[in-house]
Amino acid sequence: MEIERRNILRSVDFAIVAVTLAAMGAGLAALLYITSSQAAIETDPNTRRYLLRLAWLSLAMLLLMVLIFTWVLLRYLASRRNRSNRPPSTPYVDAWALAGQRYKLKDHPQDLGEESEWEPDKPPPKEESGSE
Repeated sequence: MEIERRNILRSVDFAIVAVTLAAMGAGLAALLYITSSQAAIETDPNTRRYLLRLAWLSLAMLLLMVLIFTWVLLRYLASRRNRSNRPPSTPYVDAWALAGQRYKLKDHPQDLGEESEWEPDKPPPKEESGSE
């Protein structure tokens, strides 16, 4: 079974997007953890408020990233499901062989069942014209 090039590229694109979103999620989760833990031990109210705002922002971005990742994953799975519902492909047909079967040369010795001295590397013998 031959793999279609378009499907390979689609799978590679999905893998790149999935890895990128996972890396972004890991970074946002680390930012959320760091800012939350630092805000818990901070004594200055202004710095604590800033860290909590940053933690809320990173949480919102993390949730948005999870939503986008879910959408991308569902689209990928839907496209794979639709691909499996395709009708079977047509069988292989050798167009040159079919064309050769349809077009037969009348003077070709193999078509007439005769043997000939003509070789493919040499030009065919010249026929003498009937003007004498």
